[in-house]
Amino acid sequence: MSMKIIFAWYDFWVGLFWDKDKRILYIFPVPCFGVAIVFRPKKESSSNSIFKTTKLDSYSEICRKWHEKTPEQRKHERLVRDIADAVRDKSNDY
Repeated sequence: MSMKIIFAWYDFWVGLFWDKDKRILYIFPVPCFGVAIVFRPKKESSSNSIFKTTKLDSYSEICRKWHEKTPEQRKHERLVRDIADAVRDKSNDY
């Protein structure tokens, strides 16, 4: 966590604001003058973790979902995919 004093002439407000994407808490006790508290990003699983998702895990998940579908659903997906491929191939001809 780090803190810094900020001056923002365009921020004419008083209060608190949490930027969840950047993980920054802005505190403006007076308009234009405030403090920004930057929090560390959440830790991801380490690269040597045994629980890290791998491409094989993702592929296994896709296969599991595929096998849970009925034959009619699979047939419909193949048909939609074939039509999309045909349209894409046709549009590349122009």
